[in-house]
Amino acid sequence: MSVSDQHCGGSTYDDRLLAHVLHRSYRLTGRNIAHNLSALGLLSQSAELTKRALSTDLSASITVDLTDNAALSLVVTRQEFEALNLDLFEQTLAPIDSALARANSLGLNIDQVRPPLQQCAISLLTIS
Repeated sequence: MSVSDQHCGGSTYDDRLLAHVLHRSYRLTGRNIAHNLSALGLLSQSAELTKRALSTDLSASITVDLTDNAALSLVVTRQEFEALNLDLFEQTLAPIDSALARANSLGLNIDQVRPPLQQCAISLLTIS
């Protein structure tokens, strides 16, 4: 038995981090780089790498060379990342609670809780 939210994936977190970085960049420089497609692509890749780094580190740097001899360099902390995505983290608990309640009502024993890649989900296995 598995319960999952098909809309919750890694790109959701990447997109939020990207929006946060764009906002911070605008506050720092006064320049809106959201229309610069090459910079946006580089920032998107950096956001994904930063998300991965923050799973083990307390902070990560984003440095991207922009056009006209300018560069953007920011540090993002795990605390910032968690605050940006708190509602998503809390939403992942709802399917877990639901699955645990169903398993309990069916008299099943929980053997393993594991999320598949790119999904917020759990799998419940019965013990024979």
